[in-house]
Amino acid sequence: MKSVILICPYFGAFRKDFPFWEISAKYNRDVDFLIFTDQEEVKSDGNIKIEHVSFRDFKKLFEKHYDFPIRLDSPYKLCDYKPSYGEVLQSYIRGYDFWGHCDVDLVFGDFRRFITDEILDKYDRILSRGHLSLYRNTPEVNSIYRACKTPSYRYVYSCRRVFCFDEWQGTSRYWKSNYSDRFYDELIFGGPDISSYDLRDVHWRGMGLKRTHICYEYKGGQLLCHYVEDGKICSKPIIYAHFEKRRLMPTISPKDNFLIVPNKIIDTPNVIDVHFLGKHCHHHRIYWPYVRFRAKRIRVRIGNLFRSNKEKL
Repeated sequence: MKSVILICPYFGAFRKDFPFWEISAKYNRDVDFLIFTDQEEVKSDGNIKIEHVSFRDFKKLFEKHYDFPIRLDSPYKLCDYKPSYGEVLQSYIRGYDFWGHCDVDLVFGDFRRFITDEILDKYDRILSRGHLSLYRNTPEVNSIYRACKTPSYRYVYSCRRVFCFDEWQGTSRYWKSNYSDRFYDELIFGGPDISSYDLRDVHWRGMGLKRTHICYEYKGGQLLCHYVEDGKICSKPIIYAHFEKRRLMPTISPKDNFLIVPNKIIDTPNVIDVHFLGKHCHHHRIYWPYVRFRAKRIRVRIGNLFRSNKEKL
């Protein structure tokens, strides 16, 4: 079996639903997780490895790696540096066949069910999103991000703003254009739309699929997406669900079986039927955390515009 390690830097207090992330990670016993964090109360446990480090000291690893001044002003900017982990953090991942990056705002299903050794034998990069991507751990693959020109890594790493260099605005597009035969990218995960109160999937919506009343059931290592389509309840196993900029409030203690509905974690009911989904998973509400997020983004952009104009003067 190919060895895999997933890297996740996280600085500041963890989300309230982090214990549920831990449960889903621990069930994937043949995948290692490496978390860099400044939270001393979080400890290594089994396949979850913890490296306690301040953001300032973690930043120094990247500053020492490049021969030009870099901008890494906040942990959020790390999303641009994810493609470089294979180089910068090589001392932590040496000996693994594959390394990857992941986030903590998700819940895993059965990783090996979807990422098989057959896939790992054939492809050098697996998946395209920042919340989970894998790379073959070789010098050639680890340096491919340096070949991306639009934008270039030197430009991205020299700028304050975030480019999402780890996704389709950067390296994923480059891989698709230049190494499509070495790039595996299938829609095997769930991605609730950050603008919706419900867990409406942003990718299904983009594909024109009318799937509603979505919830996620975690069952001892397996993750199922339940939804209604054409008046019928359907279920689909997925590798993970990503709850980007979404606050999930746990109403239960961490356990091996639970259900995620908008926008909380509850006990799994005895029966998940149309009545249950209609009551818990279909709402016509404004999602206020998204409204506040957009307002903050607008304020930041206005501030950046003023700073840019002031520098020109």
